[in-house]
Amino acid sequence: MAIDLPKGALASLKTAWRERRLVPFLGAGISAPYGLPQWTDLVMRILIDESWQEFDDYWKNYQTPLAVWMTENFDFGLESLARFAKSSYAVNTGDRRRQSFNDYVGRQLYEKVPPQPPLARATTLTAVADLIQVSEQLAGGRAVPAVVTLNFDDLLERELETREIGVEAVFDGRRRHASRLPVVHAHGFLPRGQRAPPSDLIFTEDDYNRFALQTIHWAQVDLLGFLRNSTALFIGMSMADTNLRRLLDATSNGRCNHYVVRKRFTLSSGERTVAARRIHQRAMTGLKPAERKKMQRHAQGLEGAIERMLRMAANIDTQLLREMGVSTIWIDDFSEIADLLTRIPTRA
Repeated sequence: MAIDLPKGALASLKTAWRERRLVPFLGAGISAPYGLPQWTDLVMRILIDESWQEFDDYWKNYQTPLAVWMTENFDFGLESLARFAKSSYAVNTGDRRRQSFNDYVGRQLYEKVPPQPPLARATTLTAVADLIQVSEQLAGGRAVPAVVTLNFDDLLERELETREIGVEAVFDGRRRHASRLPVVHAHGFLPRGQRAPPSDLIFTEDDYNRFALQTIHWAQVDLLGFLRNSTALFIGMSMADTNLRRLLDATSNGRCNHYVVRKRFTLSSGERTVAARRIHQRAMTGLKPAERKKMQRHAQGLEGAIERMLRMAANIDTQLLREMGVSTIWIDDFSEIADLLTRIPTRA
């Protein structure tokens, strides 16, 4: 295993630490080991739950794959499906209040999470908490001034509280306590076992549209400030969020000021075989018999071509993010994130 750090990346992260402007940005990958659903799974869970008349006749294990197939084949974006699910919820319950729907999403979010997650091992979230703990213990003030998360859950707050670190979940524009570390929930906050606080939840297509258009929305202001004045370290994020990419473009100054940790694009031997079969079947569509025989001779080299395409995809991904001011730190395994984070704190 090896961490592929761009030239000067570690020095830049150390400088941001010393200057107290290192801000972790956290995505769904942080929460996944604790049993919380990924974005796709959460939307599908709510869609199926609110469209039970359509799915109830099918064996439960087929329900989500059927919904995913529909999404992929008819180009439904997840935000638009979430919007449909929200409308269906209003019809089914007769309740159009925002608060009621937020509580409902919260119940779905934690539905399959055990009361005490059985995790004795370290995770990326605990590695982030370790970094914050070192930051909070500095005599001159915290090196990590804030954490930004696009997740609804309160897992980080709970972890930090077990370490007796003063933390404040930020989910609206109210004044904050300077003595507590702000954890900024830019898309909303759904604490476990509590009613959802009265705040915006950025979950459906119309939510995203309003969020993108409100330039003075508290979260937009916070995100712009962090991206302009801090060094962001993106962890557990796909970087596909269109609003985040828009803000990165808006704040980019032609240099790479931020970093994202990405797992290398790889496929197992079995996954390569499946991918080669699908590519070959698609390539054979519509060919005449003579052409099909010719194509069969070329099929043997498909798995090698797939490997080259994986490298090409990584190069494209790196270049696109670089144009938005983000350098990519490639890792082989998520366990390497902890090693990376321990190398950042410095007294010099």
